Amino acid sequence: YPIGSVIRGEVRNVTDFGVFVDIGEEIDGLVHVSDLSWNSRIKNPGELYKKGDRVQAKVLKVDPEAQKFSLGIKHLMEDPWAGIEKRFRKGDLVTGKVTRVADFGAFVEIAEGIEGLVHVSEISREKVESPAAVLKAGDEVGAVVLGVDRANKKVSLSIRGYQDALERKDTESYLEKQPDGHGENIGALGEALLAKMKSNGEQGG
Repeated sequence: YPIGSVIRGEVRNVTDFGVFVDIGEEIDGLVHVSDLSWNSRIKNPGELYKKGDRVQAKVLKVDPEAQKFSLGIKHLMEDPWAGIEKRFRKGDLVTGKVTRVADFGAFVEIAEGIEGLVHVSEISREKVESPAAVLKAGDEVGAVVLGVDRANKKVSLSIRGYQDALERKDTESYLEKQPDGHGENIGALGEALLAKMKSNGEQGG
């Protein structure tokens, strides 16, 4: 079983720290929980596999003396974080689904295996005491990318920034459609924006 080769086997046991795979010849290989998926949200191997499942895995390490056989399943899939800086840049507008809500903010999946954090201070223009009061798992939201940290696999997002960006686009679109030099257009724009802000405030309340 050379390092890097691919084996097939049956899941013999599922534990809190990983999955044991029977690859034959009375050999069980361990897929540590960190080597199951590129998705860091997976903390419990039981979310993905159960006893009896047939799986493929890559041989990571073999230590005959210690009788340790390390396998990796995620290594057969492309790392979704590879080239993340090119896929998502600061200022990009994205949409995604809320996967979980914590006291400090909400996590939003913006691509397969990629989650970003919306800090509680970036959820709304209004002060939010509890993210769970305004967001729940499964909600579809829009956000603007504030930053990407490839090394630590972190993406910072802002929902309120997304709302601001959309309003700026609305304003630019409105101005582009109006003839230059008409003072009444400014007044109409102000009224339109005030009405929009009032509507957003009522909806948010």
